[in-house]
Amino acid sequence: MRSRVLFSVLVIAAALALVGGATFAVFTDSQWASGSVNAATINLRVDEDPSDDTSEDEVIFEAAAENLLPGEYIEETLRIKNTGNRPWDLTYTETYSGSGVDCNPSGPEFYTTLTWTDPDGDNHDSVRHVVPDHYEQVVVRVTLHSDATNACQNATYSVMLTFNATQHGP
Repeated sequence: MRSRVLFSVLVIAAALALVGGATFAVFTDSQWASGSVNAATINLRVDEDPSDDTSEDEVIFEAAAENLLPGEYIEETLRIKNTGNRPWDLTYTETYSGSGVDCNPSGPEFYTTLTWTDPDGDNHDSVRHVVPDHYEQVVVRVTLHSDATNACQNATYSVMLTFNATQHGP
């Protein structure tokens, strides 16, 4: 009798386990997704000839003038184009060197001026904002000071303009 009761209890427990197990069944599903991420490109191109849009990359620009007299200047137009795919802010620095840097008593014998023609707008202070496929155009003028004395004869002067593109916004 005892074994019958034990057997009955086991059968009832097994039945409850089956019913309970079915009651606590968990439905599951899974999906996957993949993708790729590309970093933006920040790229600028300096063109010596603003009418030429065919060059493939940055141009090494060199303007040379010989035998300038006091008050004379050399002028070149540069176009700085955003060839990347994100907007950037353009700044520049100037570095000067030369053999006659101090030959003019009233100041520097040579000086450089930059005049931005601002074809694409949205500029402020010394920062130019350039969106992809647009450009900023600048006229670079190097002048031998009109007060330069005979001590400036055969003086040399070099200016290096370094244009820097920095991503705009987040």
